[in-house]
Amino acid sequence: MDEKSGDAATQIRKAMLPNPTFSWIRGIGGAVIGALIGYFLFRWLLDYGFYAGMLPGGFIGAGFGIGAARRMGWPAAILCAVAGLIFGCWADAATNNPAQTLLEYIQDYRRIPGARKIMIGLGAVASGWFALGR
Repeated sequence: MDEKSGDAATQIRKAMLPNPTFSWIRGIGGAVIGALIGYFLFRWLLDYGFYAGMLPGGFIGAGFGIGAARRMGWPAAILCAVAGLIFGCWADAATNNPAQTLLEYIQDYRRIPGARKIMIGLGAVASGWFALGR
């Protein structure tokens, strides 16, 4: 293979990869849609007596990973893990005491049962993992 055909193949591969800016936009859009799906599924299961605290956070990363359609690396994973943790805490606070704000929920951290803390934390870890594109 000569040099020209090698350069042409490289240019074709670059052209086929999605633009990183559009990947971030699609990923964030997917994360928002995933958050909505995760929250409503969480609420639905809670109505039937099942606590699925991983869903709100985990669906953020899954939505980001599907929306981005490419591996975005560690910055996306960290962003989604933090968003998953915050959103998981908010979803738990909104279902247990709707009058309580997120800040009040975090200040009452000692009163939250350990199993709920673990589920929310695992949701944040899953969010970061799925955002990596795994």
